[in-house]
Amino acid sequence: MNTKENIQEAYEGLSLMIRAAVNKFIRLYGGDFEEALCVANLCFVQAYNTYDPNKAKLTTWVWKYVWWGLLD
Repeated sequence: MNTKENIQEAYEGLSLMIRAAVNKFIRLYGGDFEEALCVANLCFVQAYNTYDPNKAKLTTWVWKYVWWGLLD
């Protein structure tokens, strides 16, 4: 089970990657950075809660989940 401390630690380690995904998305498709960052942060939480270490690395799973969320 994911604790508040675990998700907070994971977010701190991945926050630059999440911002990079948002920056790349905004460069490619346009839009508001702050709004996209909010969507990306929500997607991070969803990705973290559905993460299975047997299927992918956490960084890969979060990047894909965030990217798909921004495209949606």
